[in-house]
Amino acid sequence: KAYIFINIKPCYSIAKLSEKILDIKGITAVDVTAGSYDIIAKVRTRTLGKGYERIVRALENIKGIENFKWQSILKEWEEI
Repeated sequence: KAYIFINIKPCYSIAKLSEKILDIKGITAVDVTAGSYDIIAKVRTRTLGKGYERIVRALENIKGIENFKWQSILKEWEEI
């Protein structure tokens, strides 16, 4: 699992870019936020190495993404 924190370039539709990001295999959720980042995407892949490369390449090909930061999850606690 991982999270990707994404900034969008001005004048691009966050809604349209969110849909494009959600279409990438391995991304399971996309949230639009207010704050330092415009979008946070949740990633779930079987192998982090292959998934990372594929997803990063796909993000780099989307016009309108200014920059992004990948953060891998090492341990997760969930409320049951």
